[in-house]
Amino acid sequence: MSDTSGNSGGNGGWTPDQPMVSIKDVHKSFGDLEVLKGVSMDIMKGECVCIIGPSGSGKSTLIRCVNALNDIQGGSITVEGQEVNVPNLDKLELRKKVGMVFQQYNLFPHKTALENIMMAPIHVLK
Repeated sequence: MSDTSGNSGGNGGWTPDQPMVSIKDVHKSFGDLEVLKGVSMDIMKGECVCIIGPSGSGKSTLIRCVNALNDIQGGSITVEGQEVNVPNLDKLELRKKVGMVFQQYNLFPHKTALENIMMAPIHVLK
């Protein structure tokens, strides 16, 4: 069973045979515009997933919801058994597990691509 308490330190009893990220019937609207309409998927540890679609189809919104940057109106998102859409979520703990690169990213020109993407985990997980 998943722990829906949003407790900061735990993984909600998550085990590697369960989805690392589970998205179930997620709905997200901005005013009258429904951007995510019942999106569901499970992502297992080690799985590589691409979210593709035309501009404005909700790709970035979905990823922002997984990272608790956007609230959802319905459904459920769990990361390693931890419910993301709860008021007492420790967002720092979540973001130690979930990373994202923004569409309008800026790289440091004096660093390699690998050094650029390694910077956040190195500094956050100190």
